[in-house]
Amino acid sequence: MLMAGLLAMSLVSCSTPHIVTQYETIVLVPPSDLLKPCTLERVAEQTVGALAHGYIVNTTCGGKLNEQLDGISRWAEEQRKLYNDNSK
Repeated sequence: MLMAGLLAMSLVSCSTPHIVTQYETIVLVPPSDLLKPCTLERVAEQTVGALAHGYIVNTTCGGKLNEQLDGISRWAEEQRKLYNDNSK
């Protein structure tokens, strides 16, 4: 009797449909033009000319990086709107 009960329980559990929930994660990568590195220049000589040159190069590089960060922020906001994501 016990075996018949166990068999009946196992058949019932096999015949009930199992719901499997699958999740899909979308990973978005910013466009490659927003991910270009900028190399800071090390001043080799302690002269006014070398310091001025380093300042100009590094300030320009910093400006480019800020533009890239702004571009990434705009791109991320566009993606949030596209995928209706309100998190920030």
